[in-house]
Amino acid sequence: MDIMALLSPFRKLGVWLTIVGMACLAGALAIVAGGQDVGGQRANAPQRINEARELAMKITTPFTIATVGDIIEMRPIVQDPDPDFQEVIKIVRGADVAAANMENSIVDLANFAGSRKGGAGTKEVAEDIRSMGFRFINRANNWMLVQEMDSTNYYLDQAGIVHMGSGKDLQDARAVHYLELPKGRIGMIGMVSTGHNPMPDKAATYARGNNPGTPGVDPISLTRSLVVSQDQFDALRKIRDSLYEHRADASYPIDPLSDKEPADQLNLFGALYKVGGEPGDFSYTMNPGDLRDILENIRSGKEYSDFMIANIHSHDANSALQYEADSDYPPEFLIELAHKCIDNGADIFFGHGVHVIRGVEIYKGKPIFYGLSDFVYQLNLTTSMVPREGIAAASQPGLTPTEMSNLGWAPFMKQANMQGILATSHYEGGQLTEVRLYPLDLRPDDVISRKSTPHLANGEYARQILQLVQERSKPFGTKIDIQEGVGVIRVAPTPTTVGGR
Repeated sequence: MDIMALLSPFRKLGVWLTIVGMACLAGALAIVAGGQDVGGQRANAPQRINEARELAMKITTPFTIATVGDIIEMRPIVQDPDPDFQEVIKIVRGADVAAANMENSIVDLANFAGSRKGGAGTKEVAEDIRSMGFRFINRANNWMLVQEMDSTNYYLDQAGIVHMGSGKDLQDARAVHYLELPKGRIGMIGMVSTGHNPMPDKAATYARGNNPGTPGVDPISLTRSLVVSQDQFDALRKIRDSLYEHRADASYPIDPLSDKEPADQLNLFGALYKVGGEPGDFSYTMNPGDLRDILENIRSGKEYSDFMIANIHSHDANSALQYEADSDYPPEFLIELAHKCIDNGADIFFGHGVHVIRGVEIYKGKPIFYGLSDFVYQLNLTTSMVPREGIAAASQPGLTPTEMSNLGWAPFMKQANMQGILATSHYEGGQLTEVRLYPLDLRPDDVISRKSTPHLANGEYARQILQLVQERSKPFGTKIDIQEGVGVIRVAPTPTTVGGR
């Protein structure tokens, strides 16, 4: 008998068992590696995040947010019986949530031993702001001092107001803070730009390892250049190069010129110049590390909330040919930043700090308010009292920057700085449908005890304020109708993916 023939069936069986065994082993490895295929999908495989769904607004019921600009409030105002003031408060309270920037500080005046350079409001101001309807307050701004920061944040906490933009270190200052509402979780991040007003002593720093960070505000650092023509640039370069010929005679070492200097940029002993655009404009470059971290926090904040708010305190002018408190068009960096914030999950972006009204843009179905100006502006009640005659003088045309600076706070209290916008943004089905712009008159000519507080502007003055917003919004393609003293922006629905609660 042929022994090989006798073993042949067993050999075939062995091959078959080997094949089955290998298949089982492959399946087991697949399970260990990430799951078995079930219905065309790996059962235990990590699922890819649907970014469109995560970054969309997730509140599908009707939702309204009210936003205003700067609050500089030294004494409580909510009991003012004026009907035009009470109508403003009614609008704020009527929103699902309201947000603002608080530029001054809050202290116990009788016992506070620290500096009051940030404008010290009484401790009752925090509860006053809450009673007006505000639940979110940005605290990243250029008036920040650490002792005042701790005191202000304490009283805001006591009043139940969610605040952000300042903290014990940069992790704290840069963090998104949340508010739980019946309609969903709302997140907000606050920041301050440092192009006009460098704040190394006020900017917080990260805690690293055993080294604690320093307290302060959440900065987005800027490098500012002045835009010049090519001829002006060439002349400046000649001046710079001729001075560098004598660098060997200097009493301290001067670095040689870099051979990697960009052809269109020039550093003239600390003053930066750039070719391109309109001469006299400013060009800003955002610090890439600040920008990266802020955008990452916005994206993460949106993933953990249903509606995300981004806001910035920025005094940065678009041009050297405008006084900073009159800069009515946003610099290019601010437009870029607003767009990037929305691209990374912000549902709304609003700006403040410049103390004038700027334009409105609807970007990818989301509202951007580049400058809402002021809401409460009691500079006249700060420790640096502003004489009434100084305000009148600052309103005169033709004053030089030196003449302006000699007037103290007065140039920041001209008529243009004493008007603002209360914006309400309304959403249906997770999409923006309408923005309403209420013109505010802060009544600079009222009696001292009531001036600098928000009242609905009426009649011709309301129309003038809204026409300013119309004109300043045209470059962004925004159409604003004026109806019964209110600016109205209607927004067409955009395709989106909305996650339900």
